[in-house]
Amino acid sequence: MLVELSARYRMAVLSNKGERLSVDILEGLDLAWRFVTILGGDSMPTRKPNPAGLNAIADRFNEPVE
Repeated sequence: MLVELSARYRMAVLSNKGERLSVDILEGLDLAWRFVTILGGDSMPTRKPNPAGLNAIADRFNEPVE
């Protein structure tokens, strides 16, 4: 599924785990390269469910938040 999705869409990961740990996990699974952005719980001043991380990803993708 990730192969098909990443061929059609820019993808991101937003995790409450630390960013370095999130990247390490995805690299260990050979999946990190499929994601344009990987944000962790320490990437922003707030964590999920606060929407700041999603808003940051939308900004990076130049997509409106509705």
